[in-house]
Amino acid sequence: MGETTAKREWFEVTVRQARLVSHALREWGKPRQLLMGGTPKTALAPQDRANHANQ
Repeated sequence: MGETTAKREWFEVTVRQARLVSHALREWGKPRQLLMGGTPKTALAPQDRANHANQ
């Protein structure tokens, strides 16, 4: 019975790690502004960046 418990615990840890990795990979592909909550200045066209910096 101890072997079955050990296998179950190993499986639960493995599933937990897989979920963490899956979540990290999902977040990695998102645009930066979605993660930080704002639009980065590099997303603006060069002329718009210059105008935005002067404000």
